[in-house]
Amino acid sequence: MSPDNVPCLYCQTPNDSQNTHCQNCGMAMPKKHPESAKVKQKLFKYFFWAIALFCLIMMFYLPRSN
Repeated sequence: MSPDNVPCLYCQTPNDSQNTHCQNCGMAMPKKHPESAKVKQKLFKYFFWAIALFCLIMMFYLPRSN
């Protein structure tokens, strides 16, 4: 699947990302598609920074052996 094509959430037909309605079934295409690269990158950034922050906090919180 190319980055310019996204599947319809109802019938899975590939559509151009600029379409407002599916070419096959006529259902409205979502403004933010769950499979779009921007959504995946945004989620990745949130999870990355959350895990990095957790690790940093644990480095200072966990007891150290002498």
